Amino acid sequence: MKEIVFENAPNQPLKLYVYHNVFVPNTTTKLLINSVLSIVSSKKKILDLGCGTGAVGISLFKEGIISDKIYASDLSLEATKCCEKNIKSYKFDSDIRTGSMFEPWINEKFDIVIFCQVLMYVKKKDIRKIFSHFNK
Repeated sequence: MKEIVFENAPNQPLKLYVYHNVFVPNTTTKLLINSVLSIVSSKKKILDLGCGTGAVGISLFKEGIISDKIYASDLSLEATKCCEKNIKSYKFDSDIRTGSMFEPWINEKFDIVIFCQVLMYVKKKDIRKIFSHFNK
């Protein structure tokens, strides 16, 4: 485990723990955060799918657009533990689950689902199945 500082403008920099084999937030992560902030202006129930360190959820929560708690999941148990540690360090409420795509969230509904660099791990034949979960 290492500690990093993620410069995630417009927020203040985030101090994050990064576990071995967990995606390190980068420029793409910043672009995703800024894109969401540019189109979402009120509090929403948001799912951070493929959460990694939790940088996206933490950033959006700090900006005040997440309604009650950070919902996050990842296929990797190591990533969900890393995310949980980071969110707890900011003392935010969360619901973090481990599993593939929407499997951990079968009975949940979200206003927005955010995912960055997740689809590159999905087989082409499964893409349609994944998008069938939207608008339910």
